[in-house]
Amino acid sequence: MPAIAPLSAPSSVLSALKGLLHGKPTPVPTKARIVPAFNQEADEARWNMVEKLLKDDFENHHVEVLNQHTKSYQPNYIAHSLLSLYKVNASETILKERYDLESKMLTPVGPSITEINANNWKDFLGKGQSHYADYASFFLSEIHAKGIEPTVSTYLPTLIAGLGGDCFHPLVHLGLGLEFQQPLIVAQGLAFWSYTYAPIVETLPAVLTDQYETANIIEILQDAREDTRFDPDQIQKNWGAIDYHKRVRKAISSQLGANLAELVAEWKVEDTEQSVQSALEELVDATVLSSATTCHPYPQQLDFPLTHALIAAASLNHTLPHIPEAKDKAHLLRRFLLAFLALYVSQGRPTLHPDRLEAVYADSIEDGETNANLSTSPLGSPTLPNTPQLMAREWYALAGAPAHVDDDVHVMEVVAALRGWEAAFGAKNGLYIKAAKVVRSVVKTGSGEEWEFRGAGYPPASSFALEEEE
Repeated sequence: MPAIAPLSAPSSVLSALKGLLHGKPTPVPTKARIVPAFNQEADEARWNMVEKLLKDDFENHHVEVLNQHTKSYQPNYIAHSLLSLYKVNASETILKERYDLESKMLTPVGPSITEINANNWKDFLGKGQSHYADYASFFLSEIHAKGIEPTVSTYLPTLIAGLGGDCFHPLVHLGLGLEFQQPLIVAQGLAFWSYTYAPIVETLPAVLTDQYETANIIEILQDAREDTRFDPDQIQKNWGAIDYHKRVRKAISSQLGANLAELVAEWKVEDTEQSVQSALEELVDATVLSSATTCHPYPQQLDFPLTHALIAAASLNHTLPHIPEAKDKAHLLRRFLLAFLALYVSQGRPTLHPDRLEAVYADSIEDGETNANLSTSPLGSPTLPNTPQLMAREWYALAGAPAHVDDDVHVMEVVAALRGWEAAFGAKNGLYIKAAKVVRSVVKTGSGEEWEFRGAGYPPASSFALEEEE
């Protein structure tokens, strides 16, 4: 991919930003919080700080940064951090400290390369990071002129096919912007999606018409585990040792991607609102199980890419309402499943263990004291809350309130997603809050040691170390 160019002035992004810098602030997004505000005045002050920092980030930083250790690009997480910390009532001081901490590692936004407009914007899809500034400027000017809703509904249907170029990060970024109705984040998300545009396959195969050939997502994951085409040694030598980003990208325009697309053809999603909503719920629950029930027990580690798929699934909730046609909504869900399958295969096709969720909460405090295998978190209750008040308190605790400057933003994103799904789809015998408890049980420090990047479908790294010692 082209390198991110250094900042040069005047930047097209800076020009487009001027109107918003002096415009009306975005309304305080009260519905986005996980934890209730202390009071309205404090909430407004915190949101004003968030908007100020988001503008500074947009004005000065690229949406991606080159990791000097891995020599690969990774997202700028400032928007994720600030908005997630806002949800749990982080103070203005914490918000500013987190911004100062992360901004030291970021890359300048880059100069204008070419003028992108409504006539040529498709010409630069997938052309790399150097086009970010011009895409961000273009989409921001469209939002400024027409509004968020018309802009997203106009351009997103074209971008859907390109989902898969960056492990869901553009979708997550756009979803955050739409959740908070924040123009700068929406513009960044659309720009991110545009320059990383990379269809895994150009055209998805048609859904199979024979009812005996169709399958639900859990069955499709089982098909992937049993299909020898997805055995690691059949894909590439030393497949499990390759960086997971590279493993996922291998599916793009390859036989691996075509084989995965055949599995997507088994999933029936019709071009109706009812079918789309039913498919969304099924997809959400599959990502929950793939994240929360595949972790390594010893040492406890959550699969990071599969957990990121869970976070990305939450962005579908915020993105789908902005797509006018049901056929395009169905297309987005099927493309999401294709990218999810690419992640699942890259991570070693781990077996789902739904029964593990049953051990997260004890039936009674006495059980919790005697069951040495219980995977409990020091946060929250040892037993599943049984009243709305206690359940709300449990969600507050699992969300991470009160916030700290070094909190792992992914944990907050996971808990926010799970709580939203409980509100939308029902308790399901505690499915979503149990999954949140698992995340909080495993990821305690935010140091990164509790995340498995190599893949939960492979033995934990410590196993290899023991074998070598023997």
